[in-house]
Amino acid sequence: MDLSDNTFSYRGFSVLISVEHYEWKSDAAALQTVNYIPLIQISAQTPGDRHSRLRIGDAEGQPFVSEEGAREAGMHAARMLIDDRIDGVT
Repeated sequence: MDLSDNTFSYRGFSVLISVEHYEWKSDAAALQTVNYIPLIQISAQTPGDRHSRLRIGDAEGQPFVSEEGAREAGMHAARMLIDDRIDGVT
């Protein structure tokens, strides 16, 4: 479920950031936890140049504990991907 979308432009690319709920139940504690996962989609200004949506986790691959943290991480990841593409980093 998308909570909200945020679109911004960066270095000639359009970036869509969505945040989804991520719910899981721990077997050991029988607790249900709600976390958040950012999804990013990057599009160039040329028609048809659209990348698949990417789900981003924290440094350990885990979801984020807040919607704001997930959104900021998604924006940071999108900027890094665009910088790497433009600057030729592979």
